[in-house]
Amino acid sequence: MFSIFPVRRIALVALAATTLSACFSTRHASFEGALPAFELSNYFDGCVVGWGVIDNWRGEPASRFKVHIDGSIDDRGVLTLDEQFVYDDASRSTRVWRIQETSPNQYRGTAADVEGEASGEVIGNTLRWKYRLRVPRGGSDIVLTVDDWLRLQPDGVLLNYSLLKKFGITVGKVSIAFQRRDDEVCAELPSAQAWATAAR
Repeated sequence: MFSIFPVRRIALVALAATTLSACFSTRHASFEGALPAFELSNYFDGCVVGWGVIDNWRGEPASRFKVHIDGSIDDRGVLTLDEQFVYDDASRSTRVWRIQETSPNQYRGTAADVEGEASGEVIGNTLRWKYRLRVPRGGSDIVLTVDDWLRLQPDGVLLNYSLLKKFGITVGKVSIAFQRRDDEVCAELPSAQAWATAAR
């Protein structure tokens, strides 16, 4: 979900960072009552398509990607997001999130490359989603802290802005625009070569 970007691309962005301090002090509570109200499970139940950009610590674009998300809810209320990515260099990746509402507007989630659990809260039109992402580096992993902000717009577009940090230092940023689409669309992710050619 949410910062659904290629792990190896993040590794390159993180390794390129040297020293940078940043502050992201937006108060989540300031979105209380903002419309349209964001309902996480309703929005991602079905097919959602996103277009994203990964920026390095200098704010320079490092990669572009497209993602198709096939969401479903089981009889226990668990939301599963099967995410399929294709990038501007013709590479591909996947991630599967499993997310559950633990109390009104409070969420927990897991994915294979997430350390422990992700946690999130919806207030008004905004979801804040935080987690620690394991990124392969050589024969071991580095761990980045991811701070996602997703804001629903009146026309149904969902904007996702993410900060990636290591030791409190911002090493990258991700911006994604999501739209709900017909279910058939999610079965038609463009070939890696076709997307890479179109994205150039």
